[in-house]
Amino acid sequence: MAQQIIIRSFVSSTWLDLKPERAAVEALLQKFRETKFIGMEHFGSREETTLQVSLVEVEKSDLYIGIIGGRFGSGITEAEYDRARARKLPCLIYFKGEAAIQPEGQDVEQAKIENLRRFKDNLRDPVHGHTITEFSGCHELASRLASDLHNWLFDRYLAPALSDAAKGNLRSERAIALSNDLQRLATINRELLAQVAKEQRLLDEQRRLALQAFYQLTYVVPNTLARFPGTARDRERVVRDNLKQLDRLFRLSGGAHDVLRELATNYRLLATILMEQKRLRQACAAFKKSAAYCVSLIKLQPNQALYHRDRAVSHLNAGTLLEQQGNPTAAGKEYLVGLESASRAAELDPQWSDLAQDASNRVNQLEGR
Repeated sequence: MAQQIIIRSFVSSTWLDLKPERAAVEALLQKFRETKFIGMEHFGSREETTLQVSLVEVEKSDLYIGIIGGRFGSGITEAEYDRARARKLPCLIYFKGEAAIQPEGQDVEQAKIENLRRFKDNLRDPVHGHTITEFSGCHELASRLASDLHNWLFDRYLAPALSDAAKGNLRSERAIALSNDLQRLATINRELLAQVAKEQRLLDEQRRLALQAFYQLTYVVPNTLARFPGTARDRERVVRDNLKQLDRLFRLSGGAHDVLRELATNYRLLATILMEQKRLRQACAAFKKSAAYCVSLIKLQPNQALYHRDRAVSHLNAGTLLEQQGNPTAAGKEYLVGLESASRAAELDPQWSDLAQDASNRVNQLEGR
């Protein structure tokens, strides 16, 4: 580095879905005076095909940086990686998190979906693959790459130079340059980490606003529609749309507690709407799904009586539906879990004592048949 070594860094990815990520990586590499961004953005017009040009550029590169999103594309990215491996280039691989991939950034053809899955499996193969870094936004990708580049450049170029310095084989001007390199790399990483924190604060605010909207859709809209006959299907559609977006928000937020709570509530609401339509099997599945989310909530807050109560209600309702479908054995199992949860809720808050008694009665009645 102090010797002004230039590392040709080939950035490989699909194009349309990862333009912002490529731009962030190019901006980062420009901050390192030792690295040069090599990518399709600067290939220009040539006689060769895009694939041929890409492979030629890989041949001339010193480092391969792979960014994998939700598209396999034409297969050029995989071909670039294969050529890099054949040349034994060091590879830094980054996967965009599933929750951060927009629908338009995903393949729809089954063959391409399967090819992407196979390619990603090869990249993270425990024997022949790599340690994969996952990211959700451009700043996070740049920050993680900056840290990896710092470590890689240090190990490959700075460490040997420092070893020379320790042996007295390094001139003073080179030692000063090395020190400056280290300080500059640390500054770059601090700047990027600040951007990541800013990005996270923005995501938190977006989640808060989204949950306010979901509150209206969960409680106000279905209750209003329920006043009118024949609106069950409309209410079901609203709740299912809620669940789809909440599930995405849950993954984007890394399993945020408040989103988890809304998921449990919406699945119970969906179950009651399905019961109105006599769709008992689907209603039972929705109650079980709500109960599963309640288990996750209880793990986060073990002494929150309301979560134990909600779990009990979901299991007791599922048991009732199973009885109606002629499956008393499965119903009994649901009642027993419901009794356990209801009893715990009553221990934490006496207002749920009646629920615990109801659960006990159901278990006794079923066993007395």
